[in-house]
Amino acid sequence: MLETRRKFHLELDALERQIATMGGLAEEAVGKAADALVHRDASLAREVIDQDDEIDRLYLDVERRVLDLLALQTPVASDLRLVSVIMHVNLHLERVGDQAVNVAKIALATIDLPADPTILSHLQEDGRPGGPVEPRDVPPGGGPGRRPGGPGMGDPDERRGPAARAGRRQRGGHR
Repeated sequence: MLETRRKFHLELDALERQIATMGGLAEEAVGKAADALVHRDASLAREVIDQDDEIDRLYLDVERRVLDLLALQTPVASDLRLVSVIMHVNLHLERVGDQAVNVAKIALATIDLPADPTILSHLQEDGRPGGPVEPRDVPPGGGPGRRPGGPGMGDPDERRGPAARAGRRQRGGHR
């Protein structure tokens, strides 16, 4: 039984890493699509469109693996919440990739139209994601929300960081 749970947690950790990879690809696709639109770069726009297949492949793989986990295991409490989050994020990252493709297609469709300097300046300002997102290294068997030695969500404000803990203290919550 313990071996089964250990395999379950290893699979959850692998899914988290795959979601982080997918997030990086989606972020890259948005940036490249915006660059293709701003710089009228047809080859970069086509690259975004072609690379969406990899995001779609990862989406389907994560979806299949999550359904396998649900069918073969009985996740409860924090594990079930994590599985739910993985499914939700997976869906939205796939949609981000699709939206990047839409922007790339717009770049191709408008490549011969006159440029509007105001729109281009806004795209150059706002078209890039806010900065690099560093995926967390998830040690085997020790993903987020799981304490060493077993499942558990821990203190919710601990996960949210110092600002949440300070807000709780201001509201008169425990320390």
